[in-house]
Amino acid sequence: MRFDLLIKGGTVIDPANGRHGRLEDAAFVVIDAADQYVTPGLVDLHAHVYRGVTYTGIDPDTVGSRSGVTTWIDAGSAGAMNLAGLREYVADRSRVRVLAFMNIACTGLIGPDYELRVLDYCDTEIFRRVVDLNRDFVIGVKVRIHDANVGANGIEPGSG
Repeated sequence: MRFDLLIKGGTVIDPANGRHGRLEDAAFVVIDAADQYVTPGLVDLHAHVYRGVTYTGIDPDTVGSRSGVTTWIDAGSAGAMNLAGLREYVADRSRVRVLAFMNIACTGLIGPDYELRVLDYCDTEIFRRVVDLNRDFVIGVKVRIHDANVGANGIEPGSG
């Protein structure tokens, strides 16, 4: 079979399709990948891609194209009140796939810490409703529990 592009000489690692080794054929354009690994795409399991809205964040397309990441899992940048923006302005517009852990704090990560110092921001009913509307996008929950984040509330909600 003849392809448009062949990456030749590398070790293919593709567990989803049961491939590991050298797989070669013919193509119009050939790239020499000797001594390199060739994968169908990497998944970054902990990233923050809500750039410009939350405390930290990267552009998923720019960084993905340079690092081989084809799927980003945003680790809690957005909460119930701003998840729609993460979805519309980042995930829906990106060439790479973006999925999310939704922050238990409805504000998400708008600052470096403090989102659970006010436990009213941890409204589980609103959280559940937003997750139910976004089951194809939200794949988990993000809860940051450390002194700077929870303050006097302690590590268990309601214990402070």
